Amino acid sequence: MGTVEVAKRAGLVLLPANPLIDIGATRTIVGVMVRGRWLRREELVEKVNDIPAAYQHEIQQVDEDLAEDPMRAEQYLNDHDPMGSLGRAAVSDIARTRGIAKFRRFVWSVRQREPKSKLVYEAGINNLGYSFLNAREYSLAAAILRMNAEDFPQSANVV
Repeated sequence: MGTVEVAKRAGLVLLPANPLIDIGATRTIVGVMVRGRWLRREELVEKVNDIPAAYQHEIQQVDEDLAEDPMRAEQYLNDHDPMGSLGRAAVSDIARTRGIAKFRRFVWSVRQREPKSKLVYEAGINNLGYSFLNAREYSLAAAILRMNAEDFPQSANVV
């Protein structure tokens, strides 16, 4: 595919031993070269350790945006959350912490402003109800599934 030479760009992982001889060597990364920058193992560990706090900060920011400007939050999520996990966590948090009445108002408000919103679309809210069911949060699950059935009475998915 290429060569590792002075003045050439390369992305590589430095291991303490040949992984073709000892696959366990892949568990002890010495460092990596990314976009021309060398990152030592200690830096990599630090970056991995920073992930939970960064994710929590991101959830808090999305929660604030959802409260103040749901469309700004949705745009951010469209740009930065391709798998939808952050959006699901934020919507789930609204249901869990604010109660079903406020959650219903939130869903209605977003649907009024943006009917095609991925945050509160029919299948997403249905999946949210099932996730609460799987987490054994039965009363919340039932309330969300009931709400979705009321909002989409003609849907075979929710009834």
